[in-house]
Amino acid sequence: GQCPPRSAARRESSPDHLERLGEFLHRMQRPREAVQVWRQIAVADSATDWLDVSRILARYGYLDDALAASKNALERDPEQIESWRQHLDVLLARDDDDLAIETVDRMQDVKPDDFDWQQQAWDLQATTIVAADRLDEQSEQLQTRLSRGPDDAGKLWVLALLHDAAGNAETGAKHQRAGD
Repeated sequence: GQCPPRSAARRESSPDHLERLGEFLHRMQRPREAVQVWRQIAVADSATDWLDVSRILARYGYLDDALAASKNALERDPEQIESWRQHLDVLLARDDDDLAIETVDRMQDVKPDDFDWQQQAWDLQATTIVAADRLDEQSEQLQTRLSRGPDDAGKLWVLALLHDAAGNAETGAKHQRAGD
């Protein structure tokens, strides 16, 4: 038999259906229509919906639109770590390395008194620096900042992760112990 009209309408607006419809439009070389359809997934305007939209758009190479969607996700819930990760991934995919590094620096300000949040921010900072191929430059900057002022656990942690990424695990472990 046929589906009742109400059920069919609900299915046509489901995120899965919209994702497949957008993929079809993309394959038909109708990019603007595909993006419009994918943006409908965020009809509830939640951070999670915008995060899903950003991931889909990035997967198909619509990086400007993916960046706008990840910004929407961050605006709706700046405490969602996955939104930060997606936003940084899109910035790096766009070769916007400077903005990615600036953005990950700001992440620490969201929950300054939450050590778990800070540790995730430090990990993302190190990952972003490595992905942006700025290991040497950023390591030097962190070491210079640390030499000017009191020890900062976050800077020491990131420096340790950078040394570890560079294959200098012994120096990394020393900085990590100093940051604990």
